Amino acid sequence: MDSIIALLNTCSNTIQDVQLQLNSHQSHILDLTTLKSLQTLPQLRTLAIKPVTFVNKYSVVALFKRLPLLENLIFNVKKSVPLPEEAALLLKNIRHLILEDTYILNEHEPRLVGPLLVSPNFFISLSQSGSKIESVTLKDGKDIGTGNGVGIPFLTLHGLGSLPSLKSLDVRGLERNFNGERNEEKEEQHMLKFLNNLLHGCDNNTNSNKITVASSPTKIEDLILYDLSKLTYNMLNILTFFPNLQKLVVYMAIDDDWDNIESPVSSDSMCLNIDLYGVLELLHRCKTLKRVSFIWPKSCGKRLTSAYLQDKLAEQQQNSSQLRKYIVYDGVFYEAGENDMKVENSVDIINTQYG
Repeated sequence: MDSIIALLNTCSNTIQDVQLQLNSHQSHILDLTTLKSLQTLPQLRTLAIKPVTFVNKYSVVALFKRLPLLENLIFNVKKSVPLPEEAALLLKNIRHLILEDTYILNEHEPRLVGPLLVSPNFFISLSQSGSKIESVTLKDGKDIGTGNGVGIPFLTLHGLGSLPSLKSLDVRGLERNFNGERNEEKEEQHMLKFLNNLLHGCDNNTNSNKITVASSPTKIEDLILYDLSKLTYNMLNILTFFPNLQKLVVYMAIDDDWDNIESPVSSDSMCLNIDLYGVLELLHRCKTLKRVSFIWPKSCGKRLTSAYLQDKLAEQQQNSSQLRKYIVYDGVFYEAGENDMKVENSVDIINTQYG
């Protein structure tokens, strides 16, 4: 790092983009002593460090103090302290934020090493800085393919509602364990609060759980969620009120006990983890939608999720020429479990107006 900083200092007034990358077994270690020699980089717009280890919160603050015009920030964490609130106040020009946490596998259980975010306070402080951030991507220490690892706590996600300028949100790995156990009822409660916070905004007082109506409607256009147990009618109903929503992508969890799963849906479909009646309402009521994608929807019986949606949309559009036209693209399906379970690797619903 001493050599890298010496190099940066030779072009401190002109450099605009810095990307540092090592292999997965190494890390860029940033401590206060090393960073004290770094000059201010007044023109730097993009910083990507993969992976990075922060020794303490003072090293985080020292780094951001030297990057007054930073717009794009990408961190992949090997080991770190949580990003402090005072660091967020220095990121008033940030537009795009990507935070990736890595984790190591203990012999007995997956364990996250050094999470960057442990509470909503970082995002609340970011809002207080006057930031006009447009996109956030959060990837925590969870293997989406297996479901193993540590997801992003809902407590952290609730603070995203304090960012009214946010247009794109990609949350890769929701934490579905509560007090060490899976609880789909609690998961839905937290999801509803999370979506309501995005829609209405949340109080930027770190000592309050009060939900307040935002001064302007949410600007969210793209929403991507990974590892959701069930997409319920109530969740989809909130999404119908997102006035700018253009793309919705939901990766359903694939590590459940498929033989014992029960359907939460109110429609006449046999989809087990997505309320398709709610999906149809979303397609009809959300006027800005261009694309909706579901990964790993589960259905029981002869009728696949994609086939149900295709038939229902065709039926409704035939009865009303005023409805927006959608095309359903199905993917590959797999048979699983003992109850005639079928899992599709993708179902894409495309608004024909946008091709």
